Amino acid sequence: MFKQLGLNEPLLKSLDKLHLSTPTPVQEVMIPALLAGKDVQASAMTGSGKSAAFLLPLLHKMIENPAPVTATRCLILSPTRELALQLDRQCRDLASFTSISSLTILGGESFKEQKAKIRKN
Repeated sequence: MFKQLGLNEPLLKSLDKLHLSTPTPVQEVMIPALLAGKDVQASAMTGSGKSAAFLLPLLHKMIENPAPVTATRCLILSPTRELALQLDRQCRDLASFTSISSLTILGGESFKEQKAKIRKN
């Protein structure tokens, strides 16, 4: 159960809404380590839950340590457009019961439009 990993209530509600009740093996290892502030490196098959294993502790810490609404709190760099979009979609889903928002900035797109989205926060 995700609750046993120490995640806060808004994230548990999001996981419930997404019908995710049992952490995958990679999540069982990564989430507690990341919540404890440790550095981790993980290698697992596609679909094993690595993105959530990375995002859940990040979102948990952002909820626990609120910042001004206009502040950029995190920058995630991704090697591919596909992974960037996947991370953004999953971040939005996992943060659905919080005030945390996310935005994807992509190379090869109009920077003027993306800059306007950043300023809009």
